[in-house]
Amino acid sequence: MRYFILVMLLVVGYLLIHLYYSFCQHLGTWAKVAVMGALAIIVLLSFAMHPFEWMLGIRLPEGVKFAFNFAIAFFMTLAFFYMFTDVLKLVHLYPSAWKMHEAVDGFILAGLAALICIGGYFNNMRPTAMNYEIANPKVKDEVLIAVISDLHIGSENMSPEKLSKAVQMINERQPDLVIIAGDIFDGRTPAPAFIKGGYGDILSGIKSKNGVYAVTGNHEFYTTNLDEGLELIRKADVKILRDESVFIEPLHAYLIGRDDAAKAFRAGENIVPLKAFMPAGEELKIVASHNPNTIGESVANGADVQISGHTHNGQLFPINFILKFMFATPWGVKKVEDTMLFVSSGLGMWGPPVRTSSVSEVAFVTLKSSSSRQ
Repeated sequence: MRYFILVMLLVVGYLLIHLYYSFCQHLGTWAKVAVMGALAIIVLLSFAMHPFEWMLGIRLPEGVKFAFNFAIAFFMTLAFFYMFTDVLKLVHLYPSAWKMHEAVDGFILAGLAALICIGGYFNNMRPTAMNYEIANPKVKDEVLIAVISDLHIGSENMSPEKLSKAVQMINERQPDLVIIAGDIFDGRTPAPAFIKGGYGDILSGIKSKNGVYAVTGNHEFYTTNLDEGLELIRKADVKILRDESVFIEPLHAYLIGRDDAAKAFRAGENIVPLKAFMPAGEELKIVASHNPNTIGESVANGADVQISGHTHNGQLFPINFILKFMFATPWGVKKVEDTMLFVSSGLGMWGPPVRTSSVSEVAFVTLKSSSSRQ
């Protein structure tokens, strides 16, 4: 976390320097102070909003949160544009025709950033079906698994309409199994928003031939009453696997659900090693684990498939490229030794209501025998 904060401080400092040269350096003294002061306050408040909410235990009005969250996406995108143009100038590839007054350059880049973020907002609000295939010799009959993750119910990034659309998309495909791969909730007290939005009724409308299962994500352990939240999920006919496995006989497969490691530092609970509840036998073993960085333990314990979320595929471009160095894969399917890892980009998101590096995903993962084409 401290490295994340350090990176954010560097980004904010870099952005403020560029905002000064773009919009303030040619102004009079008092105008310069007023404009730069206003810009600095907006930038700092935007990036500091979430830490202040957590430290003070408050919840800002939804409109205020939306404005500041959107500002974060805008300023991050604008900072990337500034970095990109700085690199072009450094290697002498910046076209001379583009070299205008700093303010003109600034307004053009700000306009582009705003347009991209507006597009990213509408991209975020529209669930998109994505199809994947995984081959394994243990698969007897073709299995269709619907995966949604990172719902973040309680934030402005999830709405009853959006989740209802995702459920409709799932039901149209009549999956054999549905997995919710963690981060169902968002914020310290998501239960009131969950109840008011009727999310329990929406989730209970999911139709699956062999049940709907969920695992915890890190955000479940950020809530003030984990048990209350999980009980709401259970009442929606969703079975929560917390460091336990279940044998799904029609699929000839075990589904193993892991608690997120956040429970160690947020709830003070011990992390249970996967081997403690990994079933024996030669049946297909599917591990549902919110964080894809648990793939090493899944490989070591003979898992055939791991289903994860967590990454949002960076959420904002170009963070998705950075995540390639942090996870085996931040999105999609990748073989890690003898285990196939699938990572969803998530249906919802945390923070900025803008998605420019992926889609709001309803994933359909088809398991086929290894004789089928992957």
